[in-house]
Amino acid sequence: MKPISVQSNNHAAANNNSLFPIKNNNENKLSTFSIKDETRSCVIALDACKKNLLFIKKQLLTSDCLIIDLDNLNGCSITKEYNNITPGALKTKKLNRFLKNIFLNLRSNKGPVSLSIYNYKHDAPEDAQLLEVKAKKWQTIVSKLLPQQIKSKEGYFKI
Repeated sequence: MKPISVQSNNHAAANNNSLFPIKNNNENKLSTFSIKDETRSCVIALDACKKNLLFIKKQLLTSDCLIIDLDNLNGCSITKEYNNITPGALKTKKLNRFLKNIFLNLRSNKGPVSLSIYNYKHDAPEDAQLLEVKAKKWQTIVSKLLPQQIKSKEGYFKI
């Protein structure tokens, strides 16, 4: 995993709908991202040829970028974190109103990495359901590309 910090150019962002434009393969032959999603607070993309996952956490002046080699992973899961729920609170409010974070958790021999897909401080509450769907989509994509999954498809046993 390679962490990178990049400066955000607010002038460029004002002229473009996307802070981090990722072009389609048809528009730019240099781009190898086959699948990509952008939310208010992050960008996640897959380079299927190189088996790399790109994760960009957008912030006001800088953005953190993480490039993850999928060959080094051995697991992927989703974790949802909730604020405290008082007794009886679920009678008047839905569980989703208490959602604090949604993480895409990646496990490797070097340790776990949690990618924040939803954070109640940075994302709108009405986006939580859509971001949960996106998190599940990325869990499925990453899980299918894990080395042990590929081996099992080729006739080997799952690890």
